[in-house]
Amino acid sequence: MHTDYYNEVGHKYGLERGDNISMLPSEERRERVHKNKAVLEAERQAKTAIDNAKAEKQQLEQQKDKLVDETQIIKSQKAILEDKVSQLEDYAAALDIKEEALIVPTLKTDPLVKNAWDAIKTELEKPIPAFGQKDWREERRKAIKVILTEMQTALMQAKEAQKGDILKLGKALYNKAMQNVRAIIEQNKLLLKENDRLTEENDVLRKRIASMDKNAITRLRDKKDAEIKELQGRLDKAESEAVRSGNKAYSEHQRAESAENQVREMLGIPEIKEIWESIQQNKKNFLKQIDKWIEDGVAAIRDYADGKDNDFQPEAGNAVAWGIIAKAFEYGLDPTDEKQRKMAAAYLLEKVSWTGISSDFKIELTAARTRQLCDAMTVSKGLMANLFLAAGGRGGISTGGGGSNGELTNWDGTKKKTGWGM
Repeated sequence: MHTDYYNEVGHKYGLERGDNISMLPSEERRERVHKNKAVLEAERQAKTAIDNAKAEKQQLEQQKDKLVDETQIIKSQKAILEDKVSQLEDYAAALDIKEEALIVPTLKTDPLVKNAWDAIKTELEKPIPAFGQKDWREERRKAIKVILTEMQTALMQAKEAQKGDILKLGKALYNKAMQNVRAIIEQNKLLLKENDRLTEENDVLRKRIASMDKNAITRLRDKKDAEIKELQGRLDKAESEAVRSGNKAYSEHQRAESAENQVREMLGIPEIKEIWESIQQNKKNFLKQIDKWIEDGVAAIRDYADGKDNDFQPEAGNAVAWGIIAKAFEYGLDPTDEKQRKMAAAYLLEKVSWTGISSDFKIELTAARTRQLCDAMTVSKGLMANLFLAAGGRGGISTGGGGSNGELTNWDGTKKKTGWGM
Protein backbone atom coordinates (compact mmCIF):
# COMPACT_ATOMS: atom_id res chain seq x y z
CA MET A 1 0.00 0.00 0.00
CA HIS A 2 2.82 2.37 0.90
CA THR A 3 4.70 1.40 -2.28
CA ASP A 4 1.69 2.04 -4.51
CA TYR A 5 0.98 5.39 -2.85
CA TYR A 6 4.64 6.39 -3.25
CA ASN A 7 4.76 5.35 -6.92
CA GLU A 8 1.51 7.16 -7.77
CA VAL A 9 1.85 10.29 -5.64
CA GLY A 10 4.79 10.60 -3.30
CA HIS A 11 7.72 10.63 -5.71
CA LYS A 12 6.10 13.35 -7.84
CA TYR A 13 6.40 15.78 -4.92
CA GLY A 14 9.72 14.55 -3.52
CA LEU A 15 8.12 12.75 -0.61
CA GLU A 16 9.87 9.91 1.10
CA ARG A 17 8.32 6.51 1.04
CA GLY A 18 6.85 5.36 4.32
CA ASP A 19 8.29 2.45 6.19
CA ASN A 20 6.98 -0.95 5.31
CA ILE A 21 5.70 -2.30 8.59
CA SER A 22 6.36 -5.81 7.43
CA MET A 23 10.05 -4.99 7.10
CA LEU A 24 10.33 -3.64 10.68
CA PRO A 25 11.54 -5.68 13.64
CA SER A 26 8.89 -7.46 15.65
CA GLU A 27 9.25 -5.17 18.68
CA GLU A 28 8.81 -2.05 16.59
CA ARG A 29 5.89 -3.61 14.74
CA ARG A 30 4.17 -4.33 18.10
CA GLU A 31 4.81 -0.75 19.26
CA ARG A 32 3.32 0.72 16.10
CA VAL A 33 0.29 -1.53 16.27
CA HIS A 34 -0.11 -0.56 19.95
CA LYS A 35 0.09 3.13 19.01
CA ASN A 36 -2.62 2.70 16.45
CA LYS A 37 -4.87 0.99 18.97
CA ALA A 38 -4.14 3.73 21.50
CA VAL A 39 -5.16 6.37 18.97
CA LEU A 40 -8.30 4.49 18.17
CA GLU A 41 -9.10 4.10 21.85
CA ALA A 42 -8.48 7.80 22.40
CA GLU A 43 -10.76 8.65 19.50
CA ARG A 44 -13.41 6.32 20.85
CA GLN A 45 -13.16 7.85 24.31
CA ALA A 46 -13.27 11.34 22.83
CA LYS A 47 -16.39 10.47 20.86
CA THR A 48 -17.95 8.97 23.98
CA ALA A 49 -17.05 12.06 25.98
CA ILE A 50 -18.60 14.28 23.31
CA ASP A 51 -21.78 12.21 23.33
CA ASN A 52 -21.88 12.33 27.13
CA ALA A 53 -21.29 16.06 27.08
CA LYS A 54 -24.16 16.52 24.64
CA ALA A 55 -26.43 14.39 26.83
CA GLU A 56 -25.36 16.28 29.93
CA LYS A 57 -25.89 19.56 28.13
CA GLN A 58 -29.39 18.46 27.17
CA GLN A 59 -30.05 17.41 30.76
CA LEU A 60 -28.78 20.76 32.04
CA GLU A 61 -31.03 22.55 29.58
CA GLN A 62 -33.98 20.57 30.93
CA GLN A 63 -32.97 21.44 34.49
CA LYS A 64 -32.66 25.06 33.44
CA ASP A 65 -36.19 25.02 31.99
CA LYS A 66 -37.42 23.34 35.15
CA LEU A 67 -35.77 26.01 37.31
CA VAL A 68 -37.43 28.70 35.19
CA ASP A 69 -40.78 27.00 35.81
CA GLU A 70 -40.02 26.85 39.54
CA THR A 71 -39.22 30.57 39.48
CA GLN A 72 -42.51 31.32 37.73
CA ILE A 73 -44.39 29.27 40.33
CA ILE A 74 -42.65 31.14 43.14
CA LYS A 75 -43.56 34.46 41.50
CA SER A 76 -47.18 33.34 41.20
CA GLN A 77 -47.25 32.28 44.85
CA LYS A 78 -45.64 35.59 45.74
CA ALA A 79 -48.38 37.51 43.90
CA ILE A 80 -51.08 35.50 45.70
CA LEU A 81 -49.36 36.07 49.02
CA GLU A 82 -49.03 39.81 48.39
CA ASP A 83 -52.74 39.98 47.61
CA LYS A 84 -53.61 38.23 50.88
CA VAL A 85 -51.22 40.42 52.85
CA SER A 86 -52.79 43.50 51.26
CA GLN A 87 -56.23 42.28 52.30
CA LEU A 88 -54.96 41.64 55.82
CA GLU A 89 -53.42 45.12 56.00
CA ASP A 90 -56.74 46.64 54.92
CA TYR A 91 -58.51 44.60 57.60
CA ALA A 92 -55.97 45.65 60.23
CA ALA A 93 -56.43 49.29 59.23
CA ALA A 94 -60.21 48.93 59.51
CA LEU A 95 -60.00 47.08 62.83
CA ASP A 96 -61.29 49.47 65.46
CA ILE A 97 -62.50 48.27 68.84
CA LYS A 98 -64.25 51.32 70.25
CA GLU A 99 -64.26 51.68 73.99
CA GLU A 100 -67.92 52.65 74.15
CA ALA A 101 -68.86 49.31 72.54
CA LEU A 102 -67.14 47.49 75.40
CA ILE A 103 -68.53 49.50 78.31
CA VAL A 104 -71.27 47.01 79.18
CA PRO A 105 -72.47 45.32 82.39
CA THR A 106 -71.39 41.83 83.15
CA LEU A 107 -73.70 38.85 83.45
CA LYS A 108 -73.82 39.51 87.19
CA THR A 109 -76.05 42.53 86.54
CA ASP A 110 -78.86 40.36 85.18
CA PRO A 111 -79.87 38.93 88.59
CA LEU A 112 -79.62 42.45 90.10
CA VAL A 113 -82.13 43.81 87.60
CA LYS A 114 -84.33 40.71 87.89
CA ASN A 115 -84.39 40.87 91.70
CA ALA A 116 -85.32 44.55 91.60
CA TRP A 117 -88.04 43.85 89.03
CA ASP A 118 -89.44 40.97 91.11
CA ALA A 119 -89.44 43.12 94.24
CA ILE A 120 -91.26 45.93 92.43
CA LYS A 121 -93.85 43.53 91.01
CA THR A 122 -94.39 42.19 94.52
CA GLU A 123 -95.04 45.73 95.74
CA LEU A 124 -97.36 46.43 92.81
CA GLU A 125 -99.32 43.21 93.38
CA LYS A 126 -100.17 44.04 96.99
CA PRO A 127 -103.93 44.67 97.34
CA ILE A 128 -105.17 48.20 97.83
CA PRO A 129 -106.60 48.58 101.33
CA ALA A 130 -110.07 49.94 101.82
CA PHE A 131 -108.85 52.57 104.25
CA GLY A 132 -105.66 54.61 104.37
CA GLN A 133 -105.02 54.46 100.64
CA LYS A 134 -103.02 57.67 100.67
CA ASP A 135 -100.62 56.35 103.28
CA TRP A 136 -100.51 53.02 101.47
CA ARG A 137 -99.53 54.74 98.19
CA GLU A 138 -96.85 56.76 99.92
CA GLU A 139 -95.43 53.63 101.55
CA ARG A 140 -95.45 51.82 98.22
CA ARG A 141 -93.71 54.77 96.56
CA LYS A 142 -91.04 54.80 99.27
CA ALA A 143 -90.56 51.03 98.96
CA ILE A 144 -90.13 51.27 95.18
CA LYS A 145 -87.69 54.15 95.60
CA VAL A 146 -85.62 52.10 98.05
CA ILE A 147 -85.59 49.17 95.59
CA LEU A 148 -84.51 51.41 92.71
CA THR A 149 -81.86 53.09 94.85
CA GLU A 150 -80.39 49.75 95.87
CA MET A 151 -80.50 48.51 92.28
CA GLN A 152 -78.83 51.68 91.00
CA THR A 153 -76.10 51.40 93.64
CA ALA A 154 -75.46 47.77 92.72
CA LEU A 155 -75.44 48.56 88.99
CA MET A 156 -73.03 51.46 89.48
CA GLN A 157 -70.71 49.28 91.53
CA ALA A 158 -70.82 46.52 88.92
CA LYS A 159 -70.27 49.02 86.14
CA GLU A 160 -67.26 50.64 87.82
CA ALA A 161 -65.79 47.24 88.74
CA GLN A 162 -66.06 45.86 85.22
CA LYS A 163 -65.47 48.98 83.15
CA GLY A 164 -61.72 48.84 83.49
CA ASP A 165 -61.58 45.09 82.83
CA ILE A 166 -63.71 45.36 79.69
CA LEU A 167 -61.60 48.22 78.36
CA LYS A 168 -58.43 46.26 79.08
CA LEU A 169 -59.92 43.24 77.30
CA GLY A 170 -60.76 45.27 74.20
CA LYS A 171 -57.33 46.88 74.14
CA ALA A 172 -55.64 43.51 74.66
CA LEU A 173 -57.62 41.94 71.82
CA TYR A 174 -56.82 44.88 69.58
CA ASN A 175 -53.12 44.87 70.44
CA LYS A 176 -52.86 41.11 69.99
CA ALA A 177 -54.52 41.23 66.58
CA MET A 178 -52.33 44.12 65.46
CA GLN A 179 -49.21 42.38 66.74
CA ASN A 180 -50.08 39.32 64.69
CA VAL A 181 -50.72 41.52 61.67
CA ARG A 182 -47.43 43.33 62.09
CA ALA A 183 -45.56 40.05 62.53
CA ILE A 184 -47.11 38.66 59.36
CA ILE A 185 -46.33 41.81 57.39
CA GLU A 186 -42.74 41.78 58.61
CA GLN A 187 -42.42 38.11 57.70
CA ASN A 188 -43.84 38.87 54.27
CA LYS A 189 -41.35 41.70 53.77
CA LEU A 190 -38.51 39.35 54.68
CA LEU A 191 -39.84 36.83 52.19
CA LEU A 192 -40.02 39.51 49.50
CA LYS A 193 -36.44 40.53 50.22
CA GLU A 194 -35.39 36.89 50.04
CA ASN A 195 -37.19 36.50 46.73
CA ASP A 196 -35.46 39.61 45.36
CA ARG A 197 -32.14 38.24 46.47
CA LEU A 198 -32.85 34.94 44.74
CA THR A 199 -33.82 36.83 41.60
CA GLU A 200 -30.54 38.73 41.64
CA GLU A 201 -28.65 35.48 42.09
CA ASN A 202 -30.53 33.81 39.25
CA ASP A 203 -27.77 34.54 36.71
CA VAL A 204 -25.18 33.13 39.07
CA LEU A 205 -27.31 30.04 39.61
CA ARG A 206 -27.61 29.55 35.87
CA LYS A 207 -23.82 29.60 35.52
CA ARG A 208 -23.54 27.07 38.30
CA ILE A 209 -26.42 24.93 37.10
CA ALA A 210 -24.02 22.21 35.96
CA SER A 211 -23.00 21.66 39.58
CA MET A 212 -26.56 21.66 40.95
CA ASP A 213 -28.25 18.30 41.08
CA LYS A 214 -31.92 17.47 41.22
CA ASN A 215 -31.85 17.12 45.01
CA ALA A 216 -30.58 20.68 45.46
CA ILE A 217 -33.43 22.05 43.36
CA THR A 218 -35.91 19.91 45.28
CA ARG A 219 -34.55 21.17 48.59
CA LEU A 220 -34.86 24.77 47.43
CA ARG A 221 -38.44 24.20 46.32
CA ASP A 222 -39.31 22.40 49.57
CA LYS A 223 -37.77 25.22 51.60
CA LYS A 224 -39.82 27.87 49.83
CA ASP A 225 -42.96 25.74 50.03
CA ALA A 226 -42.41 25.36 53.78
CA GLU A 227 -41.95 29.12 54.20
CA ILE A 228 -45.10 29.86 52.21
CA LYS A 229 -47.05 27.20 54.13
CA GLU A 230 -45.90 28.64 57.47
CA LEU A 231 -46.85 32.16 56.42
CA GLN A 232 -50.23 30.95 55.17
CA GLY A 233 -50.81 29.30 58.55
CA ARG A 234 -50.05 32.55 60.34
CA LEU A 235 -52.42 34.42 58.06
CA ASP A 236 -55.22 31.94 58.76
CA LYS A 237 -54.55 32.10 62.51
CA ALA A 238 -54.61 35.90 62.55
CA GLU A 239 -57.88 35.98 60.58
CA SER A 240 -59.43 33.42 62.95
CA GLU A 241 -58.41 35.42 66.02
CA ALA A 242 -59.78 38.60 64.47
CA VAL A 243 -63.13 36.89 63.84
CA ARG A 244 -63.26 35.58 67.42
CA SER A 245 -62.51 39.06 68.76
CA GLY A 246 -65.32 40.53 66.67
CA ASN A 247 -67.75 37.85 67.85
CA LYS A 248 -66.87 38.48 71.49
CA ALA A 249 -67.33 42.24 71.14
CA TYR A 250 -70.70 41.66 69.45
CA SER A 251 -71.76 39.31 72.27
CA GLU A 252 -70.89 41.92 74.91
CA HIS A 253 -72.82 44.52 72.93
CA GLN A 254 -75.86 42.21 72.84
CA ARG A 255 -75.70 41.80 76.64
CA ALA A 256 -75.62 45.58 77.00
CA GLU A 257 -78.69 45.96 74.79
CA SER A 258 -80.52 43.28 76.82
CA ALA A 259 -79.83 45.11 80.08
CA GLU A 260 -80.89 48.44 78.53
CA ASN A 261 -84.14 46.88 77.31
CA GLN A 262 -84.89 45.62 80.82
CA VAL A 263 -84.29 49.06 82.29
CA ARG A 264 -86.39 50.64 79.53
CA GLU A 265 -89.23 48.22 80.36
CA MET A 266 -89.05 49.19 84.01
CA LEU A 267 -89.16 52.88 83.10
CA GLY A 268 -92.42 52.19 81.31
CA ILE A 269 -94.15 52.17 84.73
CA PRO A 270 -95.17 55.79 85.54
CA GLU A 271 -94.23 55.64 89.22
CA ILE A 272 -90.79 54.22 88.46
CA LYS A 273 -90.25 56.71 85.66
CA GLU A 274 -91.19 59.58 87.97
CA ILE A 275 -88.67 58.43 90.58
CA TRP A 276 -85.98 57.92 87.94
CA GLU A 277 -86.54 61.38 86.44
CA SER A 278 -86.42 62.86 89.93
CA ILE A 279 -83.01 61.26 90.50
CA GLN A 280 -81.70 62.58 87.17
CA GLN A 281 -83.00 66.07 87.95
CA ASN A 282 -81.27 65.96 91.34
CA LYS A 283 -77.99 65.15 89.58
CA LYS A 284 -78.38 68.15 87.26
CA ASN A 285 -79.24 70.39 90.20
CA PHE A 286 -76.14 69.23 92.05
CA LEU A 287 -73.91 70.06 89.07
CA LYS A 288 -75.48 73.51 88.89
CA GLN A 289 -74.84 73.95 92.61
CA ILE A 290 -71.19 72.97 92.13
CA ASP A 291 -70.85 75.68 89.48
CA LYS A 292 -72.54 78.21 91.77
CA TRP A 293 -70.24 77.37 94.70
CA ILE A 294 -67.22 77.88 92.44
CA GLU A 295 -68.62 81.15 91.09
CA ASP A 296 -69.41 82.44 94.61
CA GLY A 297 -65.97 81.40 95.88
CA VAL A 298 -64.21 83.21 93.03
CA ALA A 299 -66.36 86.30 93.62
CA ALA A 300 -65.58 86.26 97.36
CA ILE A 301 -61.84 86.08 96.67
CA ARG A 302 -62.06 88.97 94.19
CA ASP A 303 -64.14 91.05 96.64
CA TYR A 304 -61.50 90.54 99.33
CA ALA A 305 -58.80 91.63 96.89
CA ASP A 306 -60.78 94.79 96.09
CA GLY A 307 -61.62 95.52 99.75
CA LYS A 308 -59.67 96.63 102.79
CA ASP A 309 -60.42 93.80 105.23
CA ASN A 310 -57.47 92.06 106.84
CA ASP A 311 -59.11 88.62 106.51
CA PHE A 312 -62.18 87.01 104.98
CA GLN A 313 -65.45 87.86 106.68
CA PRO A 314 -67.46 84.78 107.86
CA GLU A 315 -69.84 84.84 104.91
CA ALA A 316 -67.01 85.32 102.39
CA GLY A 317 -64.92 82.63 104.07
CA ASN A 318 -67.89 80.30 103.88
CA ALA A 319 -68.19 80.96 100.12
CA VAL A 320 -64.46 80.38 99.56
CA ALA A 321 -64.55 77.13 101.55
CA TRP A 322 -67.45 75.80 99.51
CA GLY A 323 -65.68 76.94 96.34
CA ILE A 324 -62.64 74.85 97.29
CA ILE A 325 -64.82 71.80 97.95
CA ALA A 326 -66.64 72.32 94.64
CA LYS A 327 -63.32 72.58 92.77
CA ALA A 328 -62.20 69.34 94.41
CA PHE A 329 -65.37 67.66 93.13
CA GLU A 330 -64.79 69.08 89.65
CA TYR A 331 -61.25 67.68 89.45
CA GLY A 332 -61.99 64.39 91.22
CA LEU A 333 -59.99 65.32 94.33
CA ASP A 334 -60.71 64.41 97.96
CA PRO A 335 -61.10 67.60 100.03
CA THR A 336 -60.73 65.62 103.27
CA ASP A 337 -57.08 65.12 102.29
CA GLU A 338 -54.98 68.22 103.02
CA LYS A 339 -52.71 67.85 99.99
CA GLN A 340 -55.59 67.38 97.55
CA ARG A 341 -57.54 70.20 99.18
CA LYS A 342 -54.59 72.54 98.57
CA MET A 343 -54.59 71.52 94.92
CA ALA A 344 -58.29 72.40 94.71
CA ALA A 345 -57.59 75.79 96.30
CA ALA A 346 -54.88 76.45 93.70
CA TYR A 347 -57.34 75.61 90.90
CA LEU A 348 -59.88 77.99 92.44
CA LEU A 349 -57.30 80.81 92.55
CA GLU A 350 -56.53 80.22 88.86
CA LYS A 351 -60.13 81.19 88.02
CA VAL A 352 -59.83 84.57 89.75
CA SER A 353 -59.30 87.53 87.43
CA TRP A 354 -56.81 90.03 88.86
CA THR A 355 -57.51 92.63 86.18
CA GLY A 356 -57.65 96.12 87.65
CA ILE A 357 -55.60 95.29 90.76
CA SER A 358 -52.33 97.16 90.40
CA SER A 359 -50.82 96.06 93.71
CA ASP A 360 -48.89 92.81 93.55
CA PHE A 361 -48.83 92.81 97.34
CA LYS A 362 -52.65 92.75 97.46
CA ILE A 363 -52.77 89.86 95.00
CA GLU A 364 -50.20 87.89 97.01
CA LEU A 365 -52.02 88.67 100.27
CA THR A 366 -55.34 87.47 98.83
CA ALA A 367 -53.77 84.22 97.64
CA ALA A 368 -52.08 83.74 101.03
CA ARG A 369 -55.35 84.30 102.93
CA THR A 370 -57.07 81.78 100.62
CA ARG A 371 -54.37 79.20 101.29
CA GLN A 372 -54.56 79.89 105.06
CA LEU A 373 -58.30 79.33 104.97
CA CYS A 374 -57.72 76.08 103.07
CA ASP A 375 -55.16 74.92 105.65
CA ALA A 376 -57.59 75.67 108.47
CA MET A 377 -60.45 73.72 106.90
CA THR A 378 -61.43 70.32 108.29
CA VAL A 379 -63.76 68.49 105.92
CA SER A 380 -65.52 65.54 107.54
CA LYS A 381 -66.08 62.17 105.92
CA GLY A 382 -69.77 62.44 106.80
CA LEU A 383 -70.14 65.64 104.81
CA MET A 384 -68.44 64.06 101.82
CA ALA A 385 -70.73 61.04 102.06
CA ASN A 386 -73.77 63.33 101.93
CA LEU A 387 -72.32 65.22 98.97
CA PHE A 388 -71.64 61.98 97.11
CA LEU A 389 -75.26 60.94 97.70
CA ALA A 390 -76.37 64.29 96.31
CA ALA A 391 -74.09 63.85 93.30
CA GLY A 392 -75.82 60.54 92.61
CA GLY A 393 -79.25 62.16 92.80
CA ARG A 394 -80.12 60.34 96.02
CA GLY A 395 -80.04 63.20 98.45
CA GLY A 396 -80.75 66.89 98.74
CA ILE A 397 -78.21 69.72 98.90
CA SER A 398 -78.06 72.72 101.17
CA THR A 399 -76.24 75.88 100.15
CA GLY A 400 -76.16 77.05 103.75
CA GLY A 401 -73.98 74.28 105.06
CA GLY A 402 -76.62 72.26 106.86
CA GLY A 403 -76.89 74.62 109.83
CA SER A 404 -73.80 73.29 111.59
CA ASN A 405 -71.26 75.43 113.37
CA GLY A 406 -67.85 74.34 112.09
CA GLU A 407 -64.86 76.42 113.08
CA LEU A 408 -61.91 77.81 111.11
CA THR A 409 -58.71 79.36 112.44
CA ASN A 410 -57.84 82.95 111.56
CA TRP A 411 -54.31 83.88 110.49
CA ASP A 412 -53.61 85.16 114.04
CA GLY A 413 -54.71 81.91 115.75
CA THR A 414 -58.21 83.00 116.82
CA LYS A 415 -61.30 80.96 115.94
CA LYS A 416 -64.13 82.10 113.73
CA LYS A 417 -67.51 80.60 112.83
CA THR A 418 -68.15 79.63 109.23
CA GLY A 419 -71.53 77.91 109.32
CA TRP A 420 -70.74 75.71 106.29
CA GLY A 421 -70.84 72.31 107.99
CA MET A 422 -67.21 71.33 108.58
